[in-house]
Amino acid sequence: MFFLTTIPENSIYKLIVNSCRKHSERIFRRKLDIKVIKKKRFPSFSFLLYFFFFIFSGKFFFKKNRLYQNYSGVEIGRFIIAEVLNNDSRSYSSKIFFYFNYLKSFFKAGVLLNTAKDLLNNNSFKSFYVDHCCYLNGILYSFFIGKKIIYTNNHPRSIFYHDIKKIHFKKTYEDRLRIEKKFKIIKKSKIFKIRNFIKKLLYYPETIPWMSRTKFKKYINIPNIKDYDYVVYTHSFTDGQLLYGNDDFESTFDWLDFTLNHLLKNNKKVLIKCHPNFFNKDFGYRAIWDRQVFDIIYSQYKHVKNFYFIKDSIKNLELLKKLDKRKCVAISHHGTVVLELAYLGFKSITSKSNFFSDAFNVSNFWKNKEEYIYQLNKNHADLKNANLQDLYSLVFELFFDQKKFYGKYSFNKIVENSLIPKLRKKIMPGGRFHNEFVKKKINEIVPINLQNKIINKVSRVIAAD
Repeated sequence: MFFLTTIPENSIYKLIVNSCRKHSERIFRRKLDIKVIKKKRFPSFSFLLYFFFFIFSGKFFFKKNRLYQNYSGVEIGRFIIAEVLNNDSRSYSSKIFFYFNYLKSFFKAGVLLNTAKDLLNNNSFKSFYVDHCCYLNGILYSFFIGKKIIYTNNHPRSIFYHDIKKIHFKKTYEDRLRIEKKFKIIKKSKIFKIRNFIKKLLYYPETIPWMSRTKFKKYINIPNIKDYDYVVYTHSFTDGQLLYGNDDFESTFDWLDFTLNHLLKNNKKVLIKCHPNFFNKDFGYRAIWDRQVFDIIYSQYKHVKNFYFIKDSIKNLELLKKLDKRKCVAISHHGTVVLELAYLGFKSITSKSNFFSDAFNVSNFWKNKEEYIYQLNKNHADLKNANLQDLYSLVFELFFDQKKFYGKYSFNKIVENSLIPKLRKKIMPGGRFHNEFVKKKINEIVPINLQNKIINKVSRVIAAD
């Protein structure tokens, strides 16, 4: 029997894939050989017919048709869009490039589906690892859910697997990632610890691994800052678009443009804060792309007198201390900034397509454009305040659950704690894998015996979804 993987076992993925394989060997009580999935060259004939009909009917010109596209009961639309916006920033600046990349990714989606159908009847494997399910590989996850044991990983989870022996009512990738409310009362002793951690996030945002090497600039005075009605937080425009599901927007660019246009029509005073990692060199070409896309938005709205763009990487707390929370509403599509806002008493608006469930009463949620407009049109007084108990519960689930992304039993933390200081500094500065390391062959950096030690540890703590 084989253990299949969508990605070769080199670089960091050697540790991930082999950890999943070893875990699967315990389930089946037999040795499994690793084999990389070999994709077919073409889609099926029926998919090609569907492909050409979708194109020549003109449906692909409409966002909703692209976004909510399904084929034979398998969601493919948002994974195609995410792939398009991940690989070429020109997809934002040029319709020609967008449609060209869209058609190419659409065709690749058909290839993946044809490959999946062929693999379904293959009894030589019962489990496999799927990388980057927020892009086209999400189609494989959606296809095989409930049919094979699937391993994957993404924030806020560590490595986890879908156990086909259990009954599941939720079948989407984002449902398995999302933090669900457990309706447990948080003890006072834990609340003290949680509050201190939130304060740490506010004063030291570099506590978050992917912001560990972000360079922050000093706050610059903004004229009449107390008069602003909204502060809008931007997100990456290229990395992990649509990771947490559909909400009628194709991308964070689409959402940001819609938001600013709506607030402009309502004559609101708005601050637009760029994400600090737009200026983080560790993100390489992605940071450059994000700045390029952000500049498209900036060029569209820079002449609006009621809009003020913060184009530097300043700490959020420095900004929030200056705003009037009695009138200013914060808007974020998703992200941990909502937790900071809730703690400081700001009312916020955020999407249900988020890494946590809307059962946590920490913001004002929306699931589609209609609901979003409804929330945007509310007066400040009509928006809900965050429930602090829900906030504490969410922070505890996210940062103190030992098997999730930040916990001591997560893949990241096990690797970090297994490395000697010299290697740790080189490979995981600030608790985040260095981009250059991810690209290199792991055998050149980490000794084989240490690799095996890490694989054994990780394989024993992989959680079921």
